[in-house]
Amino acid sequence: MLDPLELNYLAIGKKTIISPSPTFSYPDSYLSGEAVPSIAVYPVKNTQRICAQLAVFTVQGNSREALDKEFGGRLVQNGWLEAIAITNEVRQDALRFIKQNGISHFSLFPDLDGLAAYLNNTLTQSQSTMTFPNPSGSD
Repeated sequence: MLDPLELNYLAIGKKTIISPSPTFSYPDSYLSGEAVPSIAVYPVKNTQRICAQLAVFTVQGNSREALDKEFGGRLVQNGWLEAIAITNEVRQDALRFIKQNGISHFSLFPDLDGLAAYLNNTLTQSQSTMTFPNPSGSD
């Protein structure tokens, strides 16, 4: 998990998300030879999927450092960038919590791919718990 406002505070000195403009050329900044930090930007266009996810994107800088190492590791040190490990012991509880709160592939990805994944997952789960009568009539 990343706090995009804090990323931009370290990168540009402002707690704001950047809205890319048609006149800004990020590739030119890369090629200038100057150090360009990673930044958080709003998407250039919105889809239902992006809106459902409240999406903000990161554009990686040209330092070739991993994001957790960039800015001297301050994103991690300050708790603004954090990995969330889900162990096998809590996996089923986490999946149950997600389901109970109405979160599905389709709620996260409200497009045909998300609908297909949701239906496939639902049907697969239903079939794995179904019992079928023995056609011969004997058990």
